[in-house]
Amino acid sequence: MRLKEFYQMEFQWLYAADSKCDYMREVMAPLTEWFSQGLCVPTRVVQSDRLPAYSERTWDIEAWNADKWMEVCSVSLRKDFPIQPKVKDRAIECRVLEIACGPDRMAYCKRRSLLAVPGLRPTMLLDVPVETLSQGAP
Repeated sequence: MRLKEFYQMEFQWLYAADSKCDYMREVMAPLTEWFSQGLCVPTRVVQSDRLPAYSERTWDIEAWNADKWMEVCSVSLRKDFPIQPKVKDRAIECRVLEIACGPDRMAYCKRRSLLAVPGLRPTMLLDVPVETLSQGAP
């Protein structure tokens, strides 16, 4: 049972089942780098500790949140996707790579990490005394 609510953004990548390319392998390094640069925190790739029923393989991208590693993205090779596109009235067997990201988790990791390092901490409205905000106001 999962008790923590979160938001999820999913991307579905359809490709021909007879493709020679391992798209999962191809996307993992660029995705991990993108998360690391975008969140300004270390990231790592781990094999998922829970394999969803719809997945043949799942890898997670985790980001450091100044306290622990937190999953921010899962990449799964789905086995249950019902779409079979047709080309010239012939069904093409497809595979589906799913990239699922948690935008709220990304924001949480970035905020926690920035607040943990005083030199990186941005000046936030809550850090400024009320008197300072009212100075120079008409």
